[in-house]
Amino acid sequence: MSKKRIVYQPTDIVLAKVKGFPAWPAMIIPEEIIPVNVLKGRPGKPTVDELDDENNPDNYLVYNDLLKFRKSFKPHSSYCVKFFCDDSYIWLKPVDFKPLTPEQCSNWLQNSKKQTKKLIPAYEMAAKGPEGIDVWEFVEYGSQGKPEEEEYVEVPEEQAQADNSEEELLSEPLSSLSESDYDEGESIRKGSRSSKRQANAKASAQRSKTRKRRAVRDEEEDDELDAFQELEPEPKATSRSKNKSLKVKIEIKKYKFEDDGDWSIVGLGPQEPSLLATNSIVSKLSQKKNLELHNELKGDLIDKLGFVNRLITDLVFKSGKQDDSEEYHMLLDELEQCTSLRGSQDELITVFFSDQELVTNLSALFNLKQNFLRQINLYDRLQEWFRGVFGYPFVTDPVLWTLDTISKGESQQEEAQPLPHNGTECATIT
Repeated sequence: MSKKRIVYQPTDIVLAKVKGFPAWPAMIIPEEIIPVNVLKGRPGKPTVDELDDENNPDNYLVYNDLLKFRKSFKPHSSYCVKFFCDDSYIWLKPVDFKPLTPEQCSNWLQNSKKQTKKLIPAYEMAAKGPEGIDVWEFVEYGSQGKPEEEEYVEVPEEQAQADNSEEELLSEPLSSLSESDYDEGESIRKGSRSSKRQANAKASAQRSKTRKRRAVRDEEEDDELDAFQELEPEPKATSRSKNKSLKVKIEIKKYKFEDDGDWSIVGLGPQEPSLLATNSIVSKLSQKKNLELHNELKGDLIDKLGFVNRLITDLVFKSGKQDDSEEYHMLLDELEQCTSLRGSQDELITVFFSDQELVTNLSALFNLKQNFLRQINLYDRLQEWFRGVFGYPFVTDPVLWTLDTISKGESQQEEAQPLPHNGTECATIT
């Protein structure tokens, strides 16, 4: 018996799954408002719904008086979805997502243990339902919505002329003003107007003009310095030569650090060939923009490994039932996402090596859950991941681990701790 296919409608909220990422709440975007660049990336041909009556209001979802969305009456081969709190578009087949109701979102927010910082606001937005989300603002401005606009206040013509005269007084230096103008300018500077917003606007305009005048003056000084310098060397003591000043044009080369592509020489002092013989990774990270991106990726990788460690800890202390296989697949997806962040030249591979908690948790997972991992066909894939990161496969202990063995080993380790020293002699217990 064939399974009946669901006919999705525009603005439906779904839970979409993309390979390498966890399932994410999203909305099906109506074709009438899909951005042009996204519409060009549609795979295959669009599905055409033939309508008996174009003027029938039941065939459309009405957004407002000027905009309405055409309903779907048969399954489409692909749908354009936009993820909440991520604002990225993608074309997906119907098998890659499923309907998501506000009740399911509320249950996930209350009971799920797989919550991440980015998923929580996405589920909170999806819990509003299609009626609680303005689809046009979501497409136009993203998940944050339309930015707030300042209230426009119409200023009378007389007040505008007075403000212009005050601006002219503020823009003039005090030395060029007469005594009466000086007093008037001082009263303006002391805040004779009650509107704080207008005073701030005038002050910012004055600062902007001052910066422009200063920038013009600096450029003029630089041009004069670049033109030439006059040097008067000592006259030679010859009978034929006369004391004449010799004009020599000296070009001063400006060095702009912001245009320099190689920052590796900054702050090194006297340069030696050994200092300049750097590899490609050092040359790459010597640039400021690459170093900032490197630090950002490193922080994301550390956060993801922290989530992986918590997930492994939860799985290690579970009984290992067939119902838990989805969480093990999720663990493998998270590990693959971590390896994708180690850099194009493996510059972040040391983050894995320095994470002793990760190595300990993986050791417990392989030794405690190896039989269950073989049952769900994940043992070889985890070994392949381990070999790709650490360079060799993980070797399990010949004796199968149990939770009782771990508890016993911890108690023996606590008993074997050395006794504290008292000065120069060691305390003994009889």
